[in-house]
Amino acid sequence: MKIIKNTCALIVCLWACAQVSAQTLTQKVGNSVSIYSLQVQPNTSYKLNFAQSSQSLSIVYAPGQHIGESYLSSGEQRFKLYANLHSTSNTQQYSHPILLKAGVQQCTFYSGKLKGELELHVYHLGNTQAVKQKVRAHKARFRTREACGKPGSVPQSVWRAGLTPEPIPDPVVTDVKHLIVHHSVSSNDAADQVAILRGIYLYHRVTLGWNDIAYNYLIAPDGTIYEGRDPQGKEAEGDNIRGGHFCTGRQDGTMGVCLLGTFTDYEPPVVMLSSLVDLLVWKVKKDGMDPFGAFAHPINNPVVAALPVVAPHRAGCSTQCPGDKVFERMEALREKINADVQVCAGKTDECAPLRLTGELYNGVDQLVADVDAAINQCQNSNTGCEQFCTGKVFTDRLSELRSKIQAIEQICNTQPQNCVTPCSSAALLNKLTTVEQTLNAQIQFWFAASSLVPQQVAQLQTEVNNALKQCQLNVDSCQQFYPTNAFEARIKALNLRIDSLQGLCNADAATDAQKAEALRSTLQSLEQAIATQVAQLSEDEAIGVYPNPVASNGVLVIKSLHYQKIRNIRLVNILGKAVDLPRNIIDQRGLLVLLPKIPSGWYMLEFQLEGKIVRRRLLIL
Repeated sequence: MKIIKNTCALIVCLWACAQVSAQTLTQKVGNSVSIYSLQVQPNTSYKLNFAQSSQSLSIVYAPGQHIGESYLSSGEQRFKLYANLHSTSNTQQYSHPILLKAGVQQCTFYSGKLKGELELHVYHLGNTQAVKQKVRAHKARFRTREACGKPGSVPQSVWRAGLTPEPIPDPVVTDVKHLIVHHSVSSNDAADQVAILRGIYLYHRVTLGWNDIAYNYLIAPDGTIYEGRDPQGKEAEGDNIRGGHFCTGRQDGTMGVCLLGTFTDYEPPVVMLSSLVDLLVWKVKKDGMDPFGAFAHPINNPVVAALPVVAPHRAGCSTQCPGDKVFERMEALREKINADVQVCAGKTDECAPLRLTGELYNGVDQLVADVDAAINQCQNSNTGCEQFCTGKVFTDRLSELRSKIQAIEQICNTQPQNCVTPCSSAALLNKLTTVEQTLNAQIQFWFAASSLVPQQVAQLQTEVNNALKQCQLNVDSCQQFYPTNAFEARIKALNLRIDSLQGLCNADAATDAQKAEALRSTLQSLEQAIATQVAQLSEDEAIGVYPNPVASNGVLVIKSLHYQKIRNIRLVNILGKAVDLPRNIIDQRGLLVLLPKIPSGWYMLEFQLEGKIVRRRLLIL
């Protein structure tokens, strides 16, 4: 029977782990998309073979299933699949598209929890290197734009060259009231942004069945602006063409701008944000929009009572788009757009360095990023820790930034006519305060008031002193010292930490070795105090008799670290005659001895503890 069970288990394992080649080509859409059908079982790997090289693909699967454990792999690359929560129907769900580093004709799909029939949508992106050359050639023709004019952008006809199917004809023009910011949820490490762009187009046009790419504009990490929806002659620009980027059925009145990347916990590049600002400044100025305004959306049948004119995707739809790192900059984005529009009209703005993409705004963000990176490097690889010996490399930058910010703040307070309002330095100064606190927690022991090691020594000193006092009052509290010293390991660890830090930083001229010695002296004093207490406890065997004197017919408590081992208790008067003791009780207070009514005077209390006779004089009142 055991052999049969093992054989069955082996067969199940081989079935689940085997790579099965089972996909069937069911449809070709244009020259750029192949759709395959694949029957899958859970937790199974499938070897996929494509007739044509592919660099991007997505999965279409049945409702009610979870794609979280599924992935695609090619060589050493593994790509986790994520559900597209914005695009669902009653009959199917979609993954976000993934982009491989190079075109392949083979890859492996692991099903995870998926089962049943899936569709693989395989996108053939063509010669993206040739397309990138066309993009570079087009960008080379960009000219310096007029104040608040439209920034240079790459039209769809350039970046989409060779892809079919074409956009559906006759796009709809809409009266734009809201400028919606998105992120594409694509890789931040991808080198080929043109390939990502072409993959998004095919995903939107074929897999999701939309008229065209969803967005009006897309911005790459290098700041390149790509035109999205093709106006097809309906208007000169594409900013008023109705897109497919907002909530289902609520596309009217919106222009969508997508930042290529995933900005949940990844900072958007400054050059990308600069292009976003330039694009939105052009649109706001051209159409006379108020970047601080808000309107009901949709106008005829409002779902959102006050959707901001410049809004993140999540302001109107159930989503985390455009990622936390973009979302937290939305108010700064509105202020920057407002200021730049006024500067275009001739206004002076001394506050510009404090605004989004400004010199000091970027300087503060860069300092925060550098400190975080240095801390992670020190903690994870134990390298670069010397930067925190005095922290001077960071504190000097912090002080310089703070001084410059405060100087601009002073100018705007005394010359408000030269600063566009609002001009607030509070957010940047708060960031500097936070990074200063982070630095102080890392800077080592010679900054005794603020660093971690002195705080740990001071905390240990307080705990030891309190424990020593409690031990004097109540023998039960002595268990922290006797028979085992509970503080020994922490004292040893702190001594080693101090030695390590001083060895690391002794080449730093700002290092104060005297403070290190002071900390060592404190730890040595604690060791001596504990040793003295332990010696006394050992000598006294840590025994206490309470109360003494005690009333006749009262209760006597014998306290000891080992009171459960006390045996043969006797009470002897001065004549050497033993007194009968009616009863002894052990409870959490110790060993309770119930005394009979006996004459007052001096007595000797005797008992055995671990084979030794212990005697204590006792006064009966």
